[in-house]
Amino acid sequence: MNKITYTFSVDCKIAQLRGMTVTGGEFCRADGKWQQEPDAVRFAERVDGKILIVLIAGKPALEAALTAHKAQKQAVADRLAAIGWPQYQAVQRRAYNARGAYDQAGERGYPVKEAAAMRVADEALDAARAQYPLAAAYAKAESYSMAHNDQKASAGRRAMTAIESGADPVATIAEMDAEWSAAAEKAVQNA
Repeated sequence: MNKITYTFSVDCKIAQLRGMTVTGGEFCRADGKWQQEPDAVRFAERVDGKILIVLIAGKPALEAALTAHKAQKQAVADRLAAIGWPQYQAVQRRAYNARGAYDQAGERGYPVKEAAAMRVADEALDAARAQYPLAAAYAKAESYSMAHNDQKASAGRRAMTAIESGADPVATIAEMDAEWSAAAEKAVQNA
């Protein structure tokens, strides 16, 4: 995501901000309710040591940036929906929850009911991998992006970004795997 730059008007209510250009802006919520739509921009620069958060309303440049941001997010959501990501993610979440229930019940003894539920959820996930192979590829990139190894996580984030931008998921995952394999092999050789 591009960082936002904004120049305050010369008639700004705060005298020290008049005509000042700030950079490194990211969308946020002024009230801290991060799960809601952004209504402000937080900038990297500080004024008198204080974080600079600017409300979007009434500032055409920031309103245009927010509109472009929303359009970009919608385009990504549409691309992911086209490969079956929402459906795959729902099955993946059910399998994750079933594994969690099994682990928790396993602390109290052998969890027969939970084991059966986990087996059904895993079979559903296998079926989803077959039904939505491109979404499964995106899920692999997502899992790489959460790796503890910086190179692996970086490769996963690049793959996710490429797929979100419309790149072929299969080719992107092949590149990601090749990049990680080369990095791992180099690490082994240097060890």
